[in-house]
Amino acid sequence: MAVFNRKRVTLISTVLAVTACTVADSESVLTSGMSAYIDVIARGNGTTEVVAALAAGDTLNSARIELQGDDRLMASNGEQIRQLSKRHTGFLSYGTSLNGDSVNRRYTVDFERTVDSSTHSWTYLPEPFDITHPASDVLIEDEGVDLEWEVTHGGQLRLKVSMECSNYANQKSFRSSVTNISDDGHQYLDLDGLMSAFNQPYFFDVCDVTATLQSHQSGQLDTRFGKGGSIEGIQSRSRHFKFEP
Repeated sequence: MAVFNRKRVTLISTVLAVTACTVADSESVLTSGMSAYIDVIARGNGTTEVVAALAAGDTLNSARIELQGDDRLMASNGEQIRQLSKRHTGFLSYGTSLNGDSVNRRYTVDFERTVDSSTHSWTYLPEPFDITHPASDVLIEDEGVDLEWEVTHGGQLRLKVSMECSNYANQKSFRSSVTNISDDGHQYLDLDGLMSAFNQPYFFDVCDVTATLQSHQSGQLDTRFGKGGSIEGIQSRSRHFKFEP
C-alpha cells in the first residue's frame, strides 16, 4: 500500500434530529411556486435510486409538497419508466429504483400534472469509483483510519461519516459529520475526534462506523420550477467497520 502524508480532518459532529415540517397539497401550488430537489444515486450494485422532494418555496425548509390528484413524479433511464412513491422516513419525499447504473444513459424525472405546467428534468451519473481501504467489517483499534479510493475526476467529493456507539449496558449514542474533500484518493479519518463529541466517550465498548464518499454531477432542472432547486447524478460508495475506543 502506498505511503501518504496524513491529512487530518477533524470530524465535527452533528446531532441528527427529525423535525416536523409543514406540508402543502400539490393541487394548491402552481409549478412556478415550487422548488425541486432530485438525486439520482448509483451505489455500485447495478441499480439506480431516484429520490425527489418538492417544496412550496425556494428552500427545503419551505412547506413540503404532498402529491394529490393526478400529480405524479415519473423517472426513466430510457428503458424503464417508474412512478416515484411516497417515502415514510423523516421528511416527506418520493422515490423509486431503476435497473442498471450506466453513466452513458440520461436519467429523466418528470413532474406530470393536469392542473398546471408539467416539467422535464434530467441528469447523467458521474464516473464510478471504489473504496479500496479499509476492508468492510474490520475492527479499527487505532485512533483513526486511512480511507483510500480510486481517483475519478480530481475535483471535490462529499464525505459523510456516521458513528453509533454502545456501552456495556447496550445504551447507544449517535454522531455524524459531513465535509467536502479533494478527490485525491486518500483521507485520514479522526475517529477519536468524532467520538470525543459524546458526553462520556470513554464509557463506550464498541462503535459501528460508516464512511460514505459521494461524487456529484449537476443536471438540468426544468426552469418551470419557478423557485429553483437542483437535480444531481451521484456515485455513492460506503465502508462499514467497527471502532474500539
